[in-house]
Amino acid sequence: IVGVGCAKPKVQVQVSRDRIQQGEDVRVSWQSKDAKSVTINGEQMDKAGSRIYNPDNTTTYVAVARRGKKEARDSKVVSVSPRPARPSISISADPDAIQRGQSTTLRWNSSNASQVTINEIGTVPNTGTRVVSPSLSTTYTATATGAGGSEAASTRVTVTEEAAPADPGGRPRVTAANPTI
Repeated sequence: IVGVGCAKPKVQVQVSRDRIQQGEDVRVSWQSKDAKSVTINGEQMDKAGSRIYNPDNTTTYVAVARRGKKEARDSKVVSVSPRPARPSISISADPDAIQRGQSTTLRWNSSNASQVTINEIGTVPNTGTRVVSPSLSTTYTATATGAGGSEAASTRVTVTEEAAPADPGGRPRVTAANPTI
């Protein structure tokens, strides 16, 4: 009778995607045969299964199946690219209060944006100024959009009526509703 040693274990690991951006998930699945224990990156797992990971950096997932002194390994690499930077934007009006008929200057500045829009104006350069003369109080909202999302900022321009001129004699003007002739 010839003695038969225990079979060498086998393990296979798979990833749902081998390239992701930071913040995205990847499913790591594995299966084994003739294994007493299985680890993924050193963490004890069931002999077969899957788990969702959210790696910040490029990661190698190493599955190790053991049976006695025998072991088998398999690995897959998931490349993680940095997430695009979120756009930022600021906008201001100088002055922020005017009388009807006067002008104010809007100033805006953005970063990480591929497009900037301002309501009441439309698409504008990423950084700039624009002279505006609103006839009513207006809130200007600038929106910066880029690969990392979008961001908005607002400024309000308050428009007041021009003060009525006083009578040159210093007396208030009186107007009759129904003048008598």
